[in-house]
Amino acid sequence: MDIYLQGLAHGNISKKNTLSVSTKLRNALGYRSISESKFYNQERVQLNPGEKIVNQVKSKVNNSAYVSVFDIGKNSPEDRVMAMMIDTFIGQPYNMELRTNQQLGYIVAGGASSRYNYSYMYFIIQSDGYPADAVEERSLEFLSNISNLLDEISAEDFETYKSAVREKINEKSTSIAEEAKKRFNRAFEFDNDHKRDVQSLAALDAMTIDDMKSKLLSVVDSNTSQSVTVLLYAAQHQLSNEHNRSFEDLHEWKKTRKFQ
Repeated sequence: MDIYLQGLAHGNISKKNTLSVSTKLRNALGYRSISESKFYNQERVQLNPGEKIVNQVKSKVNNSAYVSVFDIGKNSPEDRVMAMMIDTFIGQPYNMELRTNQQLGYIVAGGASSRYNYSYMYFIIQSDGYPADAVEERSLEFLSNISNLLDEISAEDFETYKSAVREKINEKSTSIAEEAKKRFNRAFEFDNDHKRDVQSLAALDAMTIDDMKSKLLSVVDSNTSQSVTVLLYAAQHQLSNEHNRSFEDLHEWKKTRKFQ
């Protein structure tokens, strides 16, 4: 059996002891090591500008769910701090409108993040009273008003968002486990990029309110957005004919797509 194993030692342990533990583990498992190039690599489907992939799923329980992910860009310093800014800006008003005001469901979340080599914006709603397509419609209505929300951002608000993101980047770990997780991600998910925080802060300092407005409007515009949506219909709701799946056979559909 061939296995590729990744590990991280952090804390009061020497390099010699770390290598000794890794050798014992490898011998105990009885596997042959393979190179990283032969290891499984996660790839993402490449979307075209204006493309929206939709899947409809029938649930066995009495809860509908709507999940939609919009592409922001790479995990570059500029794109990841943009994701952090969007996350700071959009989460509270999205929750306030769709959970508090419209009472669509108990679970409502909107935000943005980065992982691996991409950055994205996401929206999630679980509802026991509305079918998935109705929930999606309400969410899209919120996004259609995003330009008005952006126009309401003052220079002071924008600096407040930047300060919040800056504090998050500079945030120190509060435990050995938390620090180990941070180092593990940096080592194996980000190729030992120890300049990430410095580069992110520089990109944040250079960002303008117009940059944020331009990016967010491009992310949600139907002509330029790239998104994936899953509509989970509760057992008591019928699938909507107006929201056709982007595919019938997932495996066959994957053969026609490009991944990276």
